Amino acid sequence: MTKRAAAEPGSPSEVEDLRRRLADAEYTLRAIRDGEADALVIADGQHEAVHILRDGDHIYRQFIEAARGGTVTLSGTGDILSCDAGFAETLQRPIDEVVGTRVWDYVLPDDQGVLRALLERATRVSGVQEIRLVNSGGQAVPLYAAATILRSDDERSVECLAFTDVAEILSAEKALQDSADKLDRALDMAPTPMIIHADDGEILSTNRAWSELSGYSREETPTIADWLKKAFGARADSVDTDIRATYCVRYSKS
Repeated sequence: MTKRAAAEPGSPSEVEDLRRRLADAEYTLRAIRDGEADALVIADGQHEAVHILRDGDHIYRQFIEAARGGTVTLSGTGDILSCDAGFAETLQRPIDEVVGTRVWDYVLPDDQGVLRALLERATRVSGVQEIRLVNSGGQAVPLYAAATILRSDDERSVECLAFTDVAEILSAEKALQDSADKLDRALDMAPTPMIIHADDGEILSTNRAWSELSGYSREETPTIADWLKKAFGARADSVDTDIRATYCVRYSKS
């Protein structure tokens, strides 16, 4: 089984990977719930086992405990039927101490209404909300919770929550923003006039050298068309044609 390479800390791929993990958990659980999955492959690091989805409760428990993302199944009253190691680690408790307790024991009182609403909506559509859990040290841990409903062969329903650490996402996004800020400063200080624009002509960024050469700021010329009109007047269409031709030449050589 091929392993996915780890993303560089603070890279755009790390942010995307964290979001993808939450989406993957939602998708997998929805597939099980809707009967789209015929079997599960459960790996423990050394072995893989294929389980046909028929006797639901036993299979659900194996699937949940094999996962690592922060997943828990609940009864209709909020009793924890099973959880994975990731969820137990978030609470800083062994799995055996968590299973059998009530999820409400770990949710901040101010967030219990949010979680109840999320679980209620899950009977119609999957959703995501920010929820704060309390670990064994009394610290609040902010998480994104995705809710869905699993159903066994006898039509009994089990509520399922998949959690993603908000701190990880915020940290990665901050690192990404810091990198973007450094890039913006480097572009602004570059001696070569530069302009960055989108495919539709919107000007996304200009540097100091460009403003000094052109005499216009990005606010004065929000699009390439605006800049052409201000800078070249009646010749704007002709210059636009020349610019497009230059792009075509560059693209054809690449």
